[in-house]
Amino acid sequence: MHNGKRIIPEIQFLRAIAVLAVLLFHMFPGIVKGGYVGVDVFFILSGFLMTRTLYSDIETGGTVNVGRFYFKRAKRILPAALSVLVATGVASYYLLPFTLWDAVRGELVSSALWFQNWELIAKSLDYLASEEAHSPVMHYWSLSVEEQFYIIYPLFFWILVRSYRHKIQAKEITLALSIMCFGSFLYSIYYSYTSPVAAYFNTFTRIWELLLGGLAFFISRRFFFARTTARLMVILGGLGVASSIFLFSAKTVFPGWLALIPTVSSVLILLGGANCAGFLHALLSNRPALAVGDLSYAIYLWHWPLIIFYRQHISESFSVIHGLLFCSVVFALSYATKVLIEDPFRRLSFARHSTRFARSFAVLLIIFTVSAYTAKSHRNTTTETSQISATGALESVNFAGYKPHDNFIPPLSTAKKTRPKVYSDNVHLGFSDIAPHVGSYGDTKSNDTVFLIGDSHAAQWLPALDFLGKKHHVKILVTTKSACLFDTNNPVTHQGREYTECFEWSKKVYDMIISTRPKGVIFSSSLFYYADTLKDDFAGSDTEWRNQSAKLFSASIRSTFQTIERAGIQTLIIADTPRTKVNSIDCLARTNDPAQCSFPKYYNYHSEYDFLYSASSADDNISYVDFRDQICPSDDCQPVLGNILIFRDTHHLTVEYAESLSPFLENDFLRLAGR
Repeated sequence: MHNGKRIIPEIQFLRAIAVLAVLLFHMFPGIVKGGYVGVDVFFILSGFLMTRTLYSDIETGGTVNVGRFYFKRAKRILPAALSVLVATGVASYYLLPFTLWDAVRGELVSSALWFQNWELIAKSLDYLASEEAHSPVMHYWSLSVEEQFYIIYPLFFWILVRSYRHKIQAKEITLALSIMCFGSFLYSIYYSYTSPVAAYFNTFTRIWELLLGGLAFFISRRFFFARTTARLMVILGGLGVASSIFLFSAKTVFPGWLALIPTVSSVLILLGGANCAGFLHALLSNRPALAVGDLSYAIYLWHWPLIIFYRQHISESFSVIHGLLFCSVVFALSYATKVLIEDPFRRLSFARHSTRFARSFAVLLIIFTVSAYTAKSHRNTTTETSQISATGALESVNFAGYKPHDNFIPPLSTAKKTRPKVYSDNVHLGFSDIAPHVGSYGDTKSNDTVFLIGDSHAAQWLPALDFLGKKHHVKILVTTKSACLFDTNNPVTHQGREYTECFEWSKKVYDMIISTRPKGVIFSSSLFYYADTLKDDFAGSDTEWRNQSAKLFSASIRSTFQTIERAGIQTLIIADTPRTKVNSIDCLARTNDPAQCSFPKYYNYHSEYDFLYSASSADDNISYVDFRDQICPSDDCQPVLGNILIFRDTHHLTVEYAESLSPFLENDFLRLAGR
C-alpha cells in the first residue's frame, strides 16, 4: 500500500508548473494561450491535500476535527491573502484612476469574504459591467472557490462518518466522492456550453476537480505503480499538462470535458511521481522547481495586481527585459510574504492560539469591510458643468481643431453610470432573456410610431430619438438585447455557442413589428461581436471567414428588412460607432488631457466586414446614416468634443453626446416618421 503523505516533490513541482503557467499566461497571453489551466492543477492539489488531512483524522481518531481543520486552513490561507488585499487596496488608491475605485472597493470586499467568483459571474451576465477594466483582485475568484469548498468538505466528511455505525472505510468515502465528482462533471459540461463565461467561475462546475484530487489520494493509498508504469504516467501527464498550456486558448470551451486533460494529467504525475527514478525523479525534485512551488501561493497572490498596475502606468504588453524585471519583483515580494507572514502564522498551534486567531481575524475582517465600503471616493475638484457651454457634436460643424477643455459633461466621476433609460426601465434584455420588453418614449400619446431595435449599440441612440420624438410628437417604441444581432434568418454565436436566445428574440420582435405597423424601424448594431460566427465552420484564413460572415449577415439582414418593407414599413440603419483604443473615462481620470487618450478614426474598423453598410447599399429602400464624422471630425479622434464626453466605455456613447447628435439625425427621423 502506498503512503499518500510521501508525495511531496511531485506536489511542489506541480505547484511550480501551475503558478508559472498562470503568471506567463497573464503576461504573454498570445504565447502561453492556455496557461489558465494552472488553476485547475491547483484544484487537483488542493483536493488531494485536503482529503489526506481529513482522512488522517479519521484513521487516528475515528472522526473529523472540523474546528482544527478550519484553523489550519485559516492560518495557511488568510494571513497572506488579507495582507495582499490590504496592500492592493492602498496601492489602488494611488495607482488606479478614481473612476475604477468603486469597482475595486466592491471586489476587495467580495474577495475578503470569499465570494469573488460569484461577483464575477454576476458581472459576466451584465453585458456592460463585463466590459469594465479588470480588477487587481480578480484572481481571488479561484481562492473563493477553494474556500467555499474548504467550508463544506470537512462537514461532508463529518456527516459521512456519523452516518455509519461502524468505522467508515476508504472505499465508502471513495464511492461518495465519485458520485459527487461525476455529478459536478456532468454539470460542468452542460453549463460550459450554455453559459461559458459564468461556468468558468462557478463553484459547482469546479468542485469535481477538487474531488478528483481527493479520489487521487485514495488511489495513491490503494495502488503502488511499478517503476516502468510510473515513468509512463509521469511522461503522459507532463505531455497532457504542457499541451493544455500551449494548445488551449480563450476560444476553448472550459471547464467542460476538456478540463479532463490538465486535471487527469496532474493526477498521473501525482501518482506516478512516487516511484520514479533517474531523470524523471531529478526533474520532479529539482531545487528551482521546489523553491518556486514553495512560493507558489504568494506568487499567485501578488502577480495579478502588479500586472494591472504595470499596464496602467507602463505598457499594455511586456518586453522580454520588462518581463524578467517584473518577475524579479514578483518573486522578491513573494519571498518576503512567505518569510514574514506565511511561515510565522503556520507555526501557531490550535490548542494555544485558535480562539485568539479567530477573534483577531473577525475584527480585522470587520474593519477591512467597513473601511472598504465607507472610504470616500476621490472627486474631481473642477467646477460643475451648469455654467459650461456644451456644444457636443455641433462642434464638428466647420471643425477647426480640438479646443482645450477644463470640465467635462457628464463629470468623470459619474460618466460610466450614465446609461439610456432602457436599462433602468428593464427594457434592454440580458443574454438569457427571450421575450421582448418594449419601452415607450418620445411623445407616448402620439399615434405615429417609430421602432428602435438592435443590441446595446442601438440602445445608445435612445437619448437622441427620445428628444426628437418629444419635439415632433412621435412615439418611440424600443426593444433591445445584449450582444444580439437582429436577424430572423441566421443565428449568431456568443461565448462559443449558438446564441439561440437572440435568434428567438429576433423572431418575436419581427412578429411584433409586423403586427404593430409602425411608421418606420430604426436599427443599429455592433459590428464587432458577430464576425466570429462562421469561424468554427470555415477552414479559411481570418480574413476569409470574416468576409464570409459579413456577406452572410449582409444578405440576411437585407432579406429581413425587405420583408418588413413589403409590409409598408420604412427602415433606417444607423452605422456602428467607432471604438476607442482604451477606456476614455479611465484615461481622462488618469491624465485629464484628452489628447493623451486619442485614437485613430478607423481604429479596429474594416469596411469589408461592415455588413450594415453593405446591406443598405444593395437596397435603395433601406436608408443608412453614418455619424463617424460627427464623433471623430478629424483622423485623430479625442474622447471629448464640445465639452461633452463622447464615450462612457470603449464603444458606447454617453447619454449626453448621443443627445447632442439629434440635429444630425433629425431629417432622416422626420422622413422615417412620414413628416
